[in-house]
Amino acid sequence: MAWTKHERGAFSLLLLAMGEVYNESISPERIELFCRLLDDLPFEAVERAAEQHGRASKFFPRPAELREMVHGNPVDKAETAWTHLLHEVQRVGYMGKPSWPDELTEDAALGLFGSWRRLCENLPAGGPELVGIRKQFVALYGATMRKAQLGELGPSRAEASVLLSGLTQQLERRGLPTGKRARPVAARDVDAGIALRQVARLIVDQVQTCEEIEAVTRRHEEAARAAAGEHKDEKAG
Repeated sequence: MAWTKHERGAFSLLLLAMGEVYNESISPERIELFCRLLDDLPFEAVERAAEQHGRASKFFPRPAELREMVHGNPVDKAETAWTHLLHEVQRVGYMGKPSWPDELTEDAALGLFGSWRRLCENLPAGGPELVGIRKQFVALYGATMRKAQLGELGPSRAEASVLLSGLTQQLERRGLPTGKRARPVAARDVDAGIALRQVARLIVDQVQTCEEIEAVTRRHEEAARAAAGEHKDEKAG
């Protein structure tokens, strides 16, 4: 769904105009990056999102913000999906076959415990434990949505933190090592424990990657602001 030359040109002009409104420096490299990060989306939808952002926000948009405006808020969607999950647990139980509104909801739901039956068997009726599992579901949903949209990005740092906490709790309930052991390891739990630790390791790696990306982004933004300040000083002189 790559944009045409005409669409890229039109979006370039839109970014330049928004740069004037927000007093932002818009370099050719910045325009190119915006186009590369957004041209898998319908051009008209991105254009509308940019215009809506300009009417509602005091700050220059980032590509992720425009993507979210096109796709919808992932947290709101996750909460709706969680309500659907609870309804299906009550409707069909572990012996039945749930109905899913989309693959995203199904993937996030089954990602909690690995299967529908185990989800139904382990899902608490209420209380803090259910709240914790809801947070894990919302984080899984957001990470799965981002991967579906961008094809490669894993969970954000906040999502990774929630997922890692949930995985640690699962390991502790199984009596598997997380620093100290609550009980001897049962043989049937070993494979599941290895899988959970592998996922936890991937999440930790992703958190570190997010921090590195944020650091690079901050350096580029600071350099852009410094360059913009020098340009203003030259004009004033």
